[in-house]
Amino acid sequence: MRTRLHTASALPEAGRLIAEYRRFASAQAQTDAASAQQALFISPSRSLLCQGVRASLALAAQDDLAQAAARLLQAQHDPHALLFGVLPFDNRELAHLRVPARTLQGRRLRHLAPLKNSAARREAHLLPQPAQQAHYQHAVRSAVQAITRGELHKVVLARSLDLQVRAAGFDLAAIVQGLAERNQAGYSWAIDLPQSPRRTLLAASPELVLARDGMQVRSHPLAGSIARAADPQEDHRRAAGLLASVKDLQEHAPVVQAIAETLRPYCKRLHVPATPQLVATPTMWHLGTLIEGELAAPVSSLELAIALHPTPAVCGVPRQAAADFLQAHEGFAREMYAGLCGWSDAQGNGEWALNLRCADMQRSTEHWRMRLYAGAGIVQGSEPEAEWLETEGKLRTLLRGLQMEYLLEQPGALAEAA
Repeated sequence: MRTRLHTASALPEAGRLIAEYRRFASAQAQTDAASAQQALFISPSRSLLCQGVRASLALAAQDDLAQAAARLLQAQHDPHALLFGVLPFDNRELAHLRVPARTLQGRRLRHLAPLKNSAARREAHLLPQPAQQAHYQHAVRSAVQAITRGELHKVVLARSLDLQVRAAGFDLAAIVQGLAERNQAGYSWAIDLPQSPRRTLLAASPELVLARDGMQVRSHPLAGSIARAADPQEDHRRAAGLLASVKDLQEHAPVVQAIAETLRPYCKRLHVPATPQLVATPTMWHLGTLIEGELAAPVSSLELAIALHPTPAVCGVPRQAAADFLQAHEGFAREMYAGLCGWSDAQGNGEWALNLRCADMQRSTEHWRMRLYAGAGIVQGSEPEAEWLETEGKLRTLLRGLQMEYLLEQPGALAEAA
């Protein structure tokens, strides 16, 4: 079955795609076959539902993935064919891309009536992770010491949170809809990976790495963040403080510089604002810079995204030294966390967002086991307690969407998740 396209005025509402995702998901419990894999992707410009697998590609980004992907699309002999998938944080590890058997494209999400059971509190519990807070803050201090010695300029340290929830009544369609409604300026998705038992990536990412539309390209990196406050005056004070923060501007600048330097050889025109702007999500304030350009020659969105990845927004500066530090100090394998998720079509258009505010989910007969991630950029002057609180604010985004925010209120729960 080929991609189903519509004129712009005839595109179905995102709610129709979410309902179809839910219907298809009810049959997934009966099989782990590739034909049962699906993905729902909602961006500020569109919604995409991809079901089944017509063709697939498992290859590391460093092994000419973009060229292999282009050949795979050409082999479909379908000008409307679309490639969808995920790339890991480490470009040496396998990416998972596929041409879906069926693709539906819809409009961007508008406010929808909540799906049944979407607001129900879910009973979950944290799995043992001893000394989470102590380990993370020690890693922050080690990073600052490495920066002081001149070994690093910046490194983005992440932590993980493992939890388990009963599978009965766990409605992914309702969860993705809720995440997307809270994240309408960002990118939300649930994508099944080719793995048995079922493995699904869930995310509500605020950050676009690369989008291409014709010859126009854009990237919107975020770096420098602070948790929002319930009190409007305090919230305003935090936003103003972030915009003036020397530490956060120092964290943001190398990200913009690296992206601009990478894109400039591909572009005949590239606009890079001199200063960042505030970007708001329901739980966080971020510093963001919208970089826009016009390509000098056609280059696919996937090739450009791979050239940028991983940016200093999720790795650090210098890139290899930061990656080595993370491997030695984070204490877990990132796998798909801080990788890329998105799509590219036969003409090279596409959208690729960072896999942030995300959960890596594995299904068993009785439960979903989840690993959530959050990170913070460490530069000279970073304070361990402040970085820990920043990651807690970022975890809140996904926990709120999962109706599990109460886990953050348990005394010491995230300090000694046991």
